[in-house]
Amino acid sequence: RRLYYFIYRLPHLLVVHTEKMKGELVQQFGVKPDRVVVMAHGVDEVPSEPAVPLPSPRLRVLLFGWLHHYKGVDQFLRAAALCAHPMDITIAGEAKDAAYAALVSTLVEALPAQHQVNWQRGFIEEARVRTLFEAADVVVLPYRHIDQSGVLFTAFRFGTPLIVTDVGAFKESLPAFAGMVSPTSEPSDLAAAVTAFVGQQPHFDRERIRAHAQSLSWPNTVKPLLKAYQHQAH
Repeated sequence: RRLYYFIYRLPHLLVVHTEKMKGELVQQFGVKPDRVVVMAHGVDEVPSEPAVPLPSPRLRVLLFGWLHHYKGVDQFLRAAALCAHPMDITIAGEAKDAAYAALVSTLVEALPAQHQVNWQRGFIEEARVRTLFEAADVVVLPYRHIDQSGVLFTAFRFGTPLIVTDVGAFKESLPAFAGMVSPTSEPSDLAAAVTAFVGQQPHFDRERIRAHAQSLSWPNTVKPLLKAYQHQAH
């Protein structure tokens, strides 16, 4: 912590993705507010012809990215055990921690029979990312803690609704038309969010989510940083 106190004083500017992150730099490390630029996380090109999954009696859930304890995949699996609505759960990503991988495997095996899990381990190539997101009814980010996540914005890009936990800037970044927020990563809260999502699923408009993603394209989100560079130049 002491080391970072000095490191944060070396650059002319510090760039963060959220106002909350800026606040923490100011409050915890004494960084002057005018030295911190908030540049929202951007979105890559939005596909012009998206695929939309056909209606299904089963909820198709995607958990995407490397599996780490803080990302809470284990918590979602515990939540799934509490849900009566049948789910097809895709876990796309590897767990580098052998103990955590074993825990996830144990929780998968213990799930009730109405749920099916497809764990796609290993690196997910870019060509498969679009297929995974467009085939899902919902992307779940059951994180225990985080500031911001690129997975959230990838879901926007493909019009996929989300269920997220109220950590970092997730709540502020997720419009009501794009998904639901669980107050914590506790299994009971996540299970309640899943149940609520199933009841309101038609409310989440994939085309509107994609339109929101367009407004978050990198050429738009980078503008505050460009403005700061221009100010520094003068």
